[in-house]
Amino acid sequence: MSNISPNRSTRPTTTSIFDVVRQAQQQQNLSPMMSSYLNRYENDNDKLFLENFEEVAQKHEERRQKIKKDEETENEKMPPEYRITFGEKPEGITSKEYELLYIETLYTIKHKIGMTTSTHSEGENDLYSYAQEAFGLLMEDHQRLLNKASEEKPPILILNIEIVEAKDLEAKDANGFSDPYCMLGIVPEVKKFGVRQQASAAGVSSDEEGSSDSKLGFMKRLKSFRKSTIRRSQGKEKTVSTTGTSPQNNCSLRDKLPAKYIQTTDVKKATLNPIWMEKFRFNIESSKTETFHLDIWDHDDEFSVFEAARKLNQVQGFKGLNRYFKQIAQSARTNSNESSNVDDFLGSVNLKVNEIPSTGIDKWFSLEGRSENSKVHGQIHVRASLATREDRGVSEEDNWTDIKQHVELLQIFIDHELKKFKGQTTKWSGTLSRDAETILHQHAIQGDITDIQRKMCRWIAYSKKHLERTLTHKLLLSITEQLEQAWQPTSLSRDESDMLREGFTLFINHCFKQIAKLRELFPAANRIAMERLEQLLTIVAKLHSMEVFRYCCPFQNSLQHELSLIITAGTMEWFDRMVINITKPRLRSDEDILRNTSELIYVLIADGKK
Repeated sequence: MSNISPNRSTRPTTTSIFDVVRQAQQQQNLSPMMSSYLNRYENDNDKLFLENFEEVAQKHEERRQKIKKDEETENEKMPPEYRITFGEKPEGITSKEYELLYIETLYTIKHKIGMTTSTHSEGENDLYSYAQEAFGLLMEDHQRLLNKASEEKPPILILNIEIVEAKDLEAKDANGFSDPYCMLGIVPEVKKFGVRQQASAAGVSSDEEGSSDSKLGFMKRLKSFRKSTIRRSQGKEKTVSTTGTSPQNNCSLRDKLPAKYIQTTDVKKATLNPIWMEKFRFNIESSKTETFHLDIWDHDDEFSVFEAARKLNQVQGFKGLNRYFKQIAQSARTNSNESSNVDDFLGSVNLKVNEIPSTGIDKWFSLEGRSENSKVHGQIHVRASLATREDRGVSEEDNWTDIKQHVELLQIFIDHELKKFKGQTTKWSGTLSRDAETILHQHAIQGDITDIQRKMCRWIAYSKKHLERTLTHKLLLSITEQLEQAWQPTSLSRDESDMLREGFTLFINHCFKQIAKLRELFPAANRIAMERLEQLLTIVAKLHSMEVFRYCCPFQNSLQHELSLIITAGTMEWFDRMVINITKPRLRSDEDILRNTSELIYVLIADGKK
């Protein structure tokens, strides 16, 4: 064995012996028997290697097939419920607040306003029954709280009018245009103000002023009012403005003439298609008998009823009003044949208050003449809606309490509808019953809650309810898009923006916590889970792209940055958990460590493929 290198170990391995024998064979120093043995050894060694390789390959294939089978099984299973309690459940209301909210709901039903449309329920008893069922109250509790609601003072009915624009008006000036403006007001119930007697004293027939057609009487008063303006401008204006008023009498606000009688828009110079966009509010004392009336006039620069109409609202007391109209009627009778340079009539519109639907009116009205022989043309765009206000010493502009109640009422109705729904909450479409929508609609219009405020309340209610009972992201995305379409930079108050910011923050944080656990909640092999993840990412991306979100949450990081941090942290947490689960139970020897490491590698490879 002199050919063995002195640097090799004195304890030769199988491989080193085989090399020595091979060298001896090449030098023809081996016998035929030894050569035959050597060839058989080589064949056996190769065969053993191949067998070991095939065994490893077979184990790998079995492992791969098992992973594939697990994926197929996972894909056929329903995805795990992706609602996880993160301690984000919104605070509930106290029992006292719950009762007050129920009283408010009953009060809303009792004082329904507007003509019922086909999308809402008309029966008062049906609405009471639904409210009792949704709030989960016993009959005796319902009756007790209904009695309290009935003791409350009825609300004051309000008519909101917006004069938007007009078109195709008649040209009255030499330049081929007109200078149009509107006079508008509420035709009161005739008997209530004693107009019949005053009209007779003024020389106007009682058939005209005291008839059941209050529209005709009101139009005649406006006509007489306009004809008297020149005489009053020549020295009688002072007398009119102080009629029925003594300097020594300091009348209270309730004794002053409300602005409901006549109001005016601005004058739009030299146009046949004026745009006003002006809003007015009128108190309605009897929706069954009162009528909204509007006239359009061409303004005359010398003297106009436009200025005189504004003087009318300075008249104090109903006695002063009667004397005022009496003087106007007398002046009109003596001046009826004069050819005066006064404003020209362009048309009128009449709208009965009891014919206004609860959803409001937004339409173009064709202008009418003062008589069948009067020819006018043109149209005017008017928006009209009903609301209420409660006489509690609170500003009409302050409806913050109504907004908070609207959110709470929505959440109660959502809970009730989910209890009635037979199926998973993620399959619920989000549609409320007709009774629920009717109550919510009445609560909104009676509280003068605007369209953007309604959509804000709806988003907050549904998104907060999602934290408790998982709703579909498709539903939430639809509500989010409706909010985006209605929002304007100045459309919400500071309190409302803060409420919306809180809702955004709660919802976004909830979504981010779900994304951090995407391997558990959204298995990659599960098609339904992937669809849910896609919807979740879509709504999160939608929120971050919305102007209203950036306005309410100006310091929010970019979505790409947030997702990068969340996914990285979630992956590290998952890896640490896998290491603990695989290695800790069987950490006994080096062979166990190698086996566990191999299993962990398989898990990482499978996760990477997903």
